[in-house]
Amino acid sequence: MCGCRTVHIWKASVLDVTDRLRTLLHAAWLYYEDGLTQAEIAQQMSVSRATVGRFLGDARKSGLVTFHFHSDRLQSLSLSEDFKQGLGLRAAVVIPDVAGSVDQKARNERVAHGAAQWLIGQIQQGAVLALGWGDTVSRTLRALQHVSPNIVDLVTMTGGANVYLEAILGGRDEERSGVMKFRASVVPAPLIASSDELASALMREHDIARILGESEEAALTIVGVGTPTPGSTLVELGYASDEDLAAAVKQGAVGDLLGQFFDDDGQVLDLAIHDRRIGIDIASLRNRENVVAVAAGPLKVQAITAAIRGGYVDVVVTDESTAKAVLELHESTARSA
Repeated sequence: MCGCRTVHIWKASVLDVTDRLRTLLHAAWLYYEDGLTQAEIAQQMSVSRATVGRFLGDARKSGLVTFHFHSDRLQSLSLSEDFKQGLGLRAAVVIPDVAGSVDQKARNERVAHGAAQWLIGQIQQGAVLALGWGDTVSRTLRALQHVSPNIVDLVTMTGGANVYLEAILGGRDEERSGVMKFRASVVPAPLIASSDELASALMREHDIARILGESEEAALTIVGVGTPTPGSTLVELGYASDEDLAAAVKQGAVGDLLGQFFDDDGQVLDLAIHDRRIGIDIASLRNRENVVAVAAGPLKVQAITAAIRGGYVDVVVTDESTAKAVLELHESTARSA
């Protein structure tokens, strides 16, 4: 086994698992704990080698087996160090690229698993994690449920309760770990209200103001980085229209954090959609330590660079090609300044 990872196998009582899970646990134990080859396991269990391979794959998908890549080893990769130093970050985790083309959802999933691996080295029992929203953040929470040994207290920084609850509960039924590891305070409101007046009234509500205030005390903050592009999560979830994005781009928007758009220098723009938004002002992120951005992909390069330039984040989890592109953009901008 590689010295940079630890394999954890869920040691459950046979009374706690179905016959199927018992079979997966049996195969996983023989492979990871006893060091048998797949051929030896196949002979012992009277199945084909291909079936053993499926058992091991299903054991990982179900959460019976998890891999913990030690964060200090991940950060020792040269590109992670170059990225951290070049952008002036407190920490950076750069996930190696996979061969071949990868769509955005698959890219988000890989980065989310890297973020979860980094986070478990930072989270103590009872720690409070302030939560942004978005596809990669949701995937990070689902990955964290499988690998974190500790109960985590979550507090959300914006509205968008339906999105947060799906992420906290584990997504679709087949994705759920069956073990709740989160206690959560969720802002009971949409991310974008239907009018300025409603947004203003909701922000004055005691419970909403209390939860947003609690997020300021979190030991860790995790955010996704959005872009004002067609198919963005804001549009996909119905929080913004194509017209809203066009107006943002016209004003110079290159990205958003928590639904608040900023320009290439990281400065928040004066946009009408912001008046309908429920959430903290992202300027307050500059006063926090341990603000972790999880994002990757060619469309995110300018937005990630601007978010760092604006001082909103001090830890970035991304993939190899994105890190290289962000570094190149940052260095080229510095040369031309």
